[in-house]
Amino acid sequence: MERIFYLQHIPGRPLSIIVGLSVDEALSEVRADAQKKWLSTALFILVVLVSFFLIHREQAKKLKVIDDLEATSGKLKQLILFNEAIFQNSPLPIGVYSADGQCIRANEALASLVGNSREVLLSQNIHLIPSWKKSGLLDACLRVINGQTRFEVEVHLQSDFGKQLIVECHLMRIQQNQDHLLLIQFIDLTEIKLLNSKLENILKSMEEGVHVIDNRGIIILENDASIKMLGWKDQNIVGRPAHITMHHHHADRSFYALEDCPIHATLRDGQARHVDEDVFWRRDGTSFPVEYTATPILNPQGGGNAVTVVFRDITYRKKLEEDLRRQASHDVLTGLPNRRLLMDRLGQAISINRRQNTHGALLFLDLNRFKELNDAHGHEAGDHLLIEVAHRLTGVIRETDTVARLGGDEFVVLLLGLDSEFDLAKKYVDIVAEKISRKLREDYVVDDIVHQGSASIGIRIFYSDDVPEKILKDADMAMYQMKKIRD
Repeated sequence: MERIFYLQHIPGRPLSIIVGLSVDEALSEVRADAQKKWLSTALFILVVLVSFFLIHREQAKKLKVIDDLEATSGKLKQLILFNEAIFQNSPLPIGVYSADGQCIRANEALASLVGNSREVLLSQNIHLIPSWKKSGLLDACLRVINGQTRFEVEVHLQSDFGKQLIVECHLMRIQQNQDHLLLIQFIDLTEIKLLNSKLENILKSMEEGVHVIDNRGIIILENDASIKMLGWKDQNIVGRPAHITMHHHHADRSFYALEDCPIHATLRDGQARHVDEDVFWRRDGTSFPVEYTATPILNPQGGGNAVTVVFRDITYRKKLEEDLRRQASHDVLTGLPNRRLLMDRLGQAISINRRQNTHGALLFLDLNRFKELNDAHGHEAGDHLLIEVAHRLTGVIRETDTVARLGGDEFVVLLLGLDSEFDLAKKYVDIVAEKISRKLREDYVVDDIVHQGSASIGIRIFYSDDVPEKILKDADMAMYQMKKIRD
């Protein structure tokens, strides 16, 4: 075993101490002391490393927060720039005002509306703008500034270059930081109001009736002509269901179903329709004929959102058409059927004879001494005489018979439904002919003229195997034979 000896001399004495230790024993304390120092050093290094790690981690967190803040700040800046771009480039005029009325923001649209620069607008205070005070806009601003969150008002303003404006103002109370601000959106209604005024004048000046119904069939607009034609003295018609107000029945008073109404068909499918003849009903329950066009106000999603109906009273047109039809089949002077209508009825009489086994008769009349009156006193006196003859003839015959004027002083009487026995039919015809002769021989008084006249009468009794033209020709020839006998 190795040993280590330590020699220790004791001072002041002639002695020395020798200690012998093994190597392990000699180095154990040194090793223990070195181990303690190593542990202390290691612990110190560990503490330093942990501290460095913690410091680094905190610094990384701070750097991340700084990066996040910078990113958020960048986004906020972009958002602010984006909002500012929207604000400045908005076509809607917008102004922002502080609680004391000072303009703090104004976009280009507002500057264009009032006819001034943004710099001038930013120098203005709402309390010092005369047109705002005069129009009532200032009072509306103060209401919102003092607590009301929203307010809308339509005002008349004057721009800085003297233009009169009609503006719809939307006022809102907003908050920025701790400050309450007033935001105003201005909607220029000047052109719309001017256009509406022109349209109203056009509607008022139109002779045609105009009414508009919404998608529920409710009347939302009527012009003056429509109100007058429908018999509504005021605007109470607006707001009423159109169909049951003015279109509920046909001309024959049969019910007009809503699903059959062309106006509501246009409302359903968005297709324009023109109706040449229909009837509308007045407030008093009477009807009048109309011609109308239903035009859809189209909904972008499809179908009709509303319908405009333009109509006109065709009473005069109907009368004119009836007059034209009557003139085509009736004598203008006397109102009696003319040759055309007579021949049509004569053909029907032949058909009746065939179905009912009856006879008919045609009496051809020519007035005697008519030319004398006409030549002596003029055509006006002659016309009065012809009208009187027509009245006397229609007073003698039955309603089922016909009196016609062929022209000049020639008249025809058509008798229907006579007996199937020829002799009995002839007997009746002779009685009628005698009545006519007696009636026409009565004096005529035309103004201060007294005229005595008569008629030559030719008779043709017919059955079912005759033709109209031959019957008329035979009656005419019979009349001339009677006239020759008279002369």
